Amino acid sequence: YPPLPMLVSAASMWLGSGFDVPTYLAPRYAGMLVAVLSVCALYGVTRWATASATAGFLAGLVMIGFSQFAAASISNLEPKMLVAFFMLLAGAALQRRRWWAAGVASALAATCYWPALLVGVAAFVVSVRGGRRRRIHGVREFAAGALLGVLPVVIYLTATDAWADFWQRVEMVAALRTVGARLQPLAWLGVIDRHAANERVFYAAAAIGFSAFAIRSLRGGPAAGFRAWLHPRLAGVPVATALWIAYACVDSQGGPDLLPLQPLVAFWAAWGASRLIGLMVSYRRAVGWRASGAQLALLLFAAVGVATAAYGFGDAFLYRPAMTLRQQEDFVRDLTARAGTPDRVWSFSAEEVYVLAERRAPLPPRIALYTPFLSLVRPGGCGEIVREVVDSNPGAVVIHGGVLRNCMRSLHSTLVRRGYEPKALEISLREHASFRPTPSDLRSITWYVYAPSARENSPATSGARAPLSRRRGY
Repeated sequence: YPPLPMLVSAASMWLGSGFDVPTYLAPRYAGMLVAVLSVCALYGVTRWATASATAGFLAGLVMIGFSQFAAASISNLEPKMLVAFFMLLAGAALQRRRWWAAGVASALAATCYWPALLVGVAAFVVSVRGGRRRRIHGVREFAAGALLGVLPVVIYLTATDAWADFWQRVEMVAALRTVGARLQPLAWLGVIDRHAANERVFYAAAAIGFSAFAIRSLRGGPAAGFRAWLHPRLAGVPVATALWIAYACVDSQGGPDLLPLQPLVAFWAAWGASRLIGLMVSYRRAVGWRASGAQLALLLFAAVGVATAAYGFGDAFLYRPAMTLRQQEDFVRDLTARAGTPDRVWSFSAEEVYVLAERRAPLPPRIALYTPFLSLVRPGGCGEIVREVVDSNPGAVVIHGGVLRNCMRSLHSTLVRRGYEPKALEISLREHASFRPTPSDLRSITWYVYAPSARENSPATSGARAPLSRRRGY
């Protein structure tokens, strides 16, 4: 990801430190604030586009019903949450012809997640109207705002002299994405089925609403349909929807990838529902409130609405995490006590250890996944990293079982030869209503914790060995 989400997280940590808030909780509070503001922005955009307060309310209601949105808002400051928020701000600015504000918001979204740049520019292009002079003026304002939006990242990379490191990581990620990459147009539908099974009713409602809009816009012919798609009040929402779906066909790997699309899903679901409510009201006025047909239709609509909401919101009430924050804190506290100091703990693809210990990681996150590119991090590659770990006389080393291969296998062998005893900590991934795992999905993850056998068998630590033994069902 571009650096802006990390800068926002760091800012929240800095602010939280003034109130004695742990560094791993401050981004969560920031994420909850972003979630609340996103729902408010979605209400405003939907109400302006549809001229209906009911549609705005329904859009916000659907948005908070997404379990992925709720989980991302309380677990971390997810970059794609920021993308959704800034894109909503850009939409609100486009509706009001505040081109410079739209440029700032679009640039901020792009510095959180690159594909947002294309969506923001496309939404602006279809929203700017008027003669040639007015369009040029709009382009200048949008460009000036965009330059202002990228300024925080430029200042940070320049002040820290991190341009070379940043570009190196961009090349590394680009190379990783091209290895074995292939177009899977329907992969994002599989992500919805697996990670948002409970909310398929929302996606179905959005599909119906979007299809109804497209069909209705073509009733007056292609020219009328084109004008409807480019209506200024919509702020490019139809075009943004098409582009995010197109990108999802290219790159959609997990639940968080749905976050930029979810405000659009909520918009179209609310658009369709508000139109249906309008038809119901018109029918009631035509046949009279006391007519049995009107009463039956309204009763059926209310029943379907309540059932849909209960089904979609089920996860918010039924799901409980497999491992609580208190259990994670206890595990890291015990691990640190065994090691002596936090600096003597190494972790690979289990960065939660560093986060909860409030310690800076000595190596880039998830480095164990990028074995072919280790030489970009350390000139000696895997061998140098193994020597660096072993020569530091670590008190504990944690390795995610999913990366225990190649370089991590070499580290494992070296630690075992040096007398370190690996113990497995197995964490079950509790299934919930909106997650339908396939046979290839992980049902649990395993962390291998390496500690010196002499320390493990010493009387001082023999009474606290349980957290490092094999455990199931957190």
